[in-house]
Amino acid sequence: MILTVHVGFDWGYDTTENFHFLEGLWDFLDDTRSRATLFVVGNVAERLAQSGISKRVEVASLGMSGEAVAELDEDKLLEELKSSKAMLESMFHGKVKGFRAPGFRPNLKQWELLKLLGYEYSSSTLPSVIPRRHGVPREPFRFQGIVELPASGLFLPFGLTLLRFFPPAKLLSARTFVYSTTELIAKAPNTSLPRRLLAGFRRGKPARKVLYDYLYGHAPTSSVEQYLRERESFPEREPTFNNNSFNFPSVPTKWKTSLSGALSGFRRFLRRG
Repeated sequence: MILTVHVGFDWGYDTTENFHFLEGLWDFLDDTRSRATLFVVGNVAERLAQSGISKRVEVASLGMSGEAVAELDEDKLLEELKSSKAMLESMFHGKVKGFRAPGFRPNLKQWELLKLLGYEYSSSTLPSVIPRRHGVPREPFRFQGIVELPASGLFLPFGLTLLRFFPPAKLLSARTFVYSTTELIAKAPNTSLPRRLLAGFRRGKPARKVLYDYLYGHAPTSSVEQYLRERESFPEREPTFNNNSFNFPSVPTKWKTSLSGALSGFRRFLRRG
């Protein structure tokens, strides 16, 4: 299983209390001789470097600001990708090879720009059965000179958020596992009250127990870089993307619109958790 971890600011705050709970990740990696990929927001890189990271992790980019890139124009996207890569390489003294679009909402221009800037892979897509969000295969593929590793999932990426809201998911296995360190702090997100109540469900200590029970049961884990290095080749594909609607080919139109809208709204609600 490929372990991917999102590291940024505490949700809704200019603080990084979530960094304290990386110690549990470091212990897990050492105990099980595992590896992981940290997708780090460039704006917290200096603070993270000061606190120190495990030698068993790969550092990759989650953008400079950690905000959605799907709607950025080409110039702003280029700056987001370029500045985050430069910041991370400066702080952690190694080449940054990977990028993940925040919220798994890619910009259609990103692969071309990633190639231009010297990235080697992206893990920004979420192929789904119901709904099929991006129209991409489940297996890694090459697109515009960049390897794309789709995350496992349905309409949410497989990981801690799913385990928090749907405990029976602990019985499942997947190629990739995703969690954000902000899920491990008890402090509720600094957002509207309804969102705060829902997003606060099983955060903090309960989330940490769920997380490490699952990870220790599926160890050892690998980083994205390690997984891709062990693969010989990747087929060229030309996927189709639609960030605004879902594709339910067998569902009547009047139901497709309402169902896709509901799922889209729910995903947007949770994507930063």
